[in-house]
Amino acid sequence: MKAITTTIGICLLCTCMMAQLPDTDLFAFTFDTTDGGQFVHPKLLNGETLTGYNNQPAFINDWVYYTQTEVFDDSLQTDIFALHLPTKTKRRVTETAESEYSPTPMPDGKNFSVVRVEQNGDQRLWALPIKQDGPGEPVFENVKNVGYHAWLDDRHVAMFLVGDESKGIANALVVSDLVSGNVQKIADDPGRCLKVSPDGHLMYLEKMPNGLHFIKKYNPNDGRSTVFCQALPGQEDYDVLGDGSIISADGAEVFIFMKDEKDWMPMASASAWIGERKISRIAMRNKLLVAVVK
Repeated sequence: MKAITTTIGICLLCTCMMAQLPDTDLFAFTFDTTDGGQFVHPKLLNGETLTGYNNQPAFINDWVYYTQTEVFDDSLQTDIFALHLPTKTKRRVTETAESEYSPTPMPDGKNFSVVRVEQNGDQRLWALPIKQDGPGEPVFENVKNVGYHAWLDDRHVAMFLVGDESKGIANALVVSDLVSGNVQKIADDPGRCLKVSPDGHLMYLEKMPNGLHFIKKYNPNDGRSTVFCQALPGQEDYDVLGDGSIISADGAEVFIFMKDEKDWMPMASASAWIGERKISRIAMRNKLLVAVVK
C-alpha cells in the first residue's frame, strides 16, 4: 500500500497535511432508558489502534464503518474499516494507494460512497460495492473538490464543496441530481455535518456572522430551507434519529432536540468513561451510540 503526501481538504479544508490529523478514539455506548436515561456497556472500538485518526463512523447494514489512519513508510494515509459489534469482527474495506474518508451508505443498499483523495490531490466522490467485489467508480467524473456528502435518495446527493480561499471562492453546499445533471446551491460556508431526516430532507448547519449556528432542513421537493433548531453553542456535529429528533454533544454530555420541543434536553453523559475529553462526531442506531472522542 503506497501512502500519498498531498494536502487533504476533506478534514481540514486543505490547510493541513495528513500527519496533522488529530488523534481520536471510537467508543460505543448502549443507551439505557431506565432511571432517566444513561449510557452503559462502554466499548473502545479502535482496539489496538490507540493513537491515530479513528473517525467518521456510519452505520451500513449491520456494520459500523469508519475512517482510520494506517502507517506506511513513516507516512500516514487513511482507509475504511468496518466493525460488526455483535460478533466483535473487524474487516478492512479499502486498501488503496489513495486515502478514503466519510463512508456513507447509498440508497440502493448494495454500495457505499466515500470521498477519495487521489494522488494528484483531487477529492472525488466514489461509489464502492459493499461486497468488495469490484473497484468501484467515481460518482461524478469532474467534481474534484468534495469534502463531505449525504444521499437524499437514489438520484440526489448533497455535497460540501471545498472552496479556494486564494481565489475568493467560499465553501459551498450543493445538491446534485445524478439523472438531470442539475446542481442547486443551498448555502455558503456550511458546517461539515450533513445528515438526512426520515422524511428525506437534508439536515445541514448554517453558520451566521454573529457566531450562532443553526441546523436547517432542506426540502428537495420545493427547494426551500427552514430552521429546525439552533445548534448547541460551538458545536457542529449531530445525528438524526429515526423519529426525526437530533442528538448532539457538548463535551462528554449528549443532548437531544425532539422535533416537537423548543430546546435541547440532556440525554446522558459519558464523563464516567471519557473524563474531560470531548465527543465530536456521533452516529446512533436504535440504542447504540458510536462517538468520536478527542
